[in-house]
Amino acid sequence: MVKKGRIIKSLAGFYNVESDGQVYQTRARGNFRKKGLKPIVGDFVDFSAEENSEGYILDIHERKNSLIRPLIANIDQAVIIMSTVNPDFSLNLLDRFLVFLEHKNIRPLIYVSKLDLVEDLSVYQKFKQDYEQIGYQVFFNWKDLEKSLAGKVTVFMGQTGAGKTTLLNLIAPGMNLA
Repeated sequence: MVKKGRIIKSLAGFYNVESDGQVYQTRARGNFRKKGLKPIVGDFVDFSAEENSEGYILDIHERKNSLIRPLIANIDQAVIIMSTVNPDFSLNLLDRFLVFLEHKNIRPLIYVSKLDLVEDLSVYQKFKQDYEQIGYQVFFNWKDLEKSLAGKVTVFMGQTGAGKTTLLNLIAPGMNLA
């Protein structure tokens, strides 16, 4: 039986495909390698699903976008985590992230972390106002950001030490990321 689904995990040549609330373990057919194609997490695929046996990916649907790091496809949005300090806030870096995401057709959301370590918030309030005026959503509070994540495939990005892991642990405490 041929089904449609989305790859949610890739490990050692096996692909977990979610379809209608169920997860199937599949492998890719050899003809993908001949065509220079490799299924990646996020791909929408057609796959065979036989009772009590390993399925096979039969076709990879066209990707709307993809990233190399992390290797993922069909992303709806990305949260750019920008730290106020350690590492220092950089509009130059933020703008580079925004250009990259716009080019990939991925909706950017900006989250500013470590605001509790700053005495004067006026610079960040002005930044928020300016960037929202040109169409970006800027969040200072993770609970406000969390509302924008429902039903979306979201990637988190930012410098080392900006607070990606801390933010993910706040949003999904069960992950217990180190």
